[in-house]
Amino acid sequence: MPRGFDNVPGSLPPDAIPQDFDLSTVPFLDLAEKVLKNFPGSAFDDGCLWRDFLCMTGQIRTFYGPDRIKEKWAGYHQEKLPRNFHAGEPRISRPAPSSSWVDVPFTFVTRQDGGLVGNCSGTISFIPSHDGTGWKVWMLRTVLENFESCGHPDDPSPTFSTAKSISSPPGQLEQHVSVLIIGGGQAGLSLSGRLGALSIPYILLEKDSEIGYSWTGKYDGVRQHTIREMNNLPFDRTYRPSDPMLLPAKIVAEGFQNYVKKYCINIWLAAEVEKCLPSNGEIGWVVNVRKGGKSYVIKARHLVLSMGASLSVPNPPRVPNADSFKGTILDLGNFKNSSSWKGKKGIVVGSATGGHDGLFQLSYYKHRLCCPQLLQSYRFSNPLSFTVLPYIRRMLIRSPRSRPRYA
Repeated sequence: MPRGFDNVPGSLPPDAIPQDFDLSTVPFLDLAEKVLKNFPGSAFDDGCLWRDFLCMTGQIRTFYGPDRIKEKWAGYHQEKLPRNFHAGEPRISRPAPSSSWVDVPFTFVTRQDGGLVGNCSGTISFIPSHDGTGWKVWMLRTVLENFESCGHPDDPSPTFSTAKSISSPPGQLEQHVSVLIIGGGQAGLSLSGRLGALSIPYILLEKDSEIGYSWTGKYDGVRQHTIREMNNLPFDRTYRPSDPMLLPAKIVAEGFQNYVKKYCINIWLAAEVEKCLPSNGEIGWVVNVRKGGKSYVIKARHLVLSMGASLSVPNPPRVPNADSFKGTILDLGNFKNSSSWKGKKGIVVGSATGGHDGLFQLSYYKHRLCCPQLLQSYRFSNPLSFTVLPYIRRMLIRSPRSRPRYA
């Protein structure tokens, strides 16, 4: 059976909360704490779901349905021993005119591996029961915020004690770190910032000589296809409110460079990984790196690959009888701009982000072209992804706006 967004269980509840509803008429704080302390005896909606981020499951997992949620909570409860539940002020959420519910934030602690104490947060969402006599749980979100006495990944202040970011390796040809990250794009920079906030030793390797070249080195006109506010790096806004809603490559790269300077990211530029092997008799990795004519050995307990899908490497499909075509066949990885195509006819095959960017550039020069989709049916991206889905994403993940910011 095919899996897609439409096949994911769950749906938004109906708008059953009056516009003039007074939250103080229901003891939501007591109700939330009662549910969290007694799952088996609490009322859950048939379409309820629980999204956990490392807090109870040690993974990022989602459970659906009252029976499965209660079963899984009971099992993890014995292992993690959640306790000290404290509910915050409730609020009504209305993401669309046809849907509403009541969110109650809460905090608690858990027992984590290695004897660590996990500081956790969450949100429990209530909707009115069908008979209107009470409230039932529609959604539960739980998040591991940090480990007690081990720093906080949202507080970058420890990074400011570093004199400067490292753009070239130190003199020693052998390095020992807790985490080695390969790939200095959005994911690699984000993880580096978090590790720096936790004072965990790391090195970030980037094969290009410029920060952000993975964007500026592509075709002219490349830009992000998600809105600006969804592309900020950790801790604060990376981009200005005056920047375009869909950021072009130059601004993306500038944001990366400013982030490296501000948060003292330990990045090695123009560093090429030659070999990577597991350590003999130890937990970890031994990585050989070539930079500036020198060979370095980095020993790391953890290895993170943040190189994306390697789409920067041209990988054109094999087209039967392509050699018989008299015109030009160009893979997007080798495409720079459309100026040389002025006045020519063209076909753009594929309608993902690269296809739309290429089509836009070609249309700028008023080319005669078409853009077939290599699927059974042609579908554009639903604009819902720019409206309701970011709201749902902020519910299931944590919104950067809700996180504490530090100077």
